[in-house]
Amino acid sequence: MITLATTENLFSLGGLVMVTSILGNLALVAAWLNEKRKRVQVQITPQPLRVKDEAEYVERRAFELLAQENKDEHARIFEKIGTVERVANKAIEEKIDAMRTERKEDMKELQERVSALGEKVSGLDTETRNQSAWLARMDVKLDEIMRK
Repeated sequence: MITLATTENLFSLGGLVMVTSILGNLALVAAWLNEKRKRVQVQITPQPLRVKDEAEYVERRAFELLAQENKDEHARIFEKIGTVERVANKAIEEKIDAMRTERKEDMKELQERVSALGEKVSGLDTETRNQSAWLARMDVKLDEIMRK
């Protein structure tokens, strides 16, 4: 059976507990909403996304003229960079060619020295063999003289 809330029932112990718990829950919800609102109200300064209206805009003709000047300036800069790069590459190529030529000359000179040393060593070898043969003959003659 459902009874209507009367003053007696409302102020009874059960009703009093129910009303205070409802008021407590409402107070908690209000505190939670207040905290959430405080957290959401973060401001970033200076505002990075704020777009301001300009009082005066550049005319299309002036904009196109500035854009063409900018394009021409970039073309001149890139042309200068290309010239500097070509000069630098040419200088590097010349240095490399000079080093190659110098290396070839050094290799030719070294080959000539090695060939000359080879000839000298060959001559010394031949001379040493001749002297060894002469010494061997002299040794034989000395042995013959000593035996007599």
